[in-house]
Amino acid sequence: MKWFGMAPWGPPCNGGEKVETPVGQECIYCDEAFKPGDLGGILLAIMGTLDAAGDFEQSHQGEYPIHAECMIRQRFGSVQHQRGECGGDGSCNDLRGLSIRQDANLAAAYFLERVEAMKAQHARAVN
Repeated sequence: MKWFGMAPWGPPCNGGEKVETPVGQECIYCDEAFKPGDLGGILLAIMGTLDAAGDFEQSHQGEYPIHAECMIRQRFGSVQHQRGECGGDGSCNDLRGLSIRQDANLAAAYFLERVEAMKAQHARAVN
């Protein structure tokens, strides 16, 4: 995977190619423009729609930049989802007045806090 930002910022960078931050381009997830110093990656994606019969109709494909935090939010869900507070009704995707980017930042911070807590717990158990 192509990635940008501080070297390296997470597992998606392993074995990947470091590229310049796409300053001014929009994130495929949150639609906010990248700024100098942002962390992220370049997703290879095929875009399209489903027709009436349910068949996929490709409209285009390409490389699309995504913030690292948006990638985490897309993969692991909102804070409510990560806590298991969803209820299965989609309510965990309610932005609660936040922008998509703000929600992604909170979700990523919560996820990374959990990872660090698990590492600390493991270290205590080993010692």
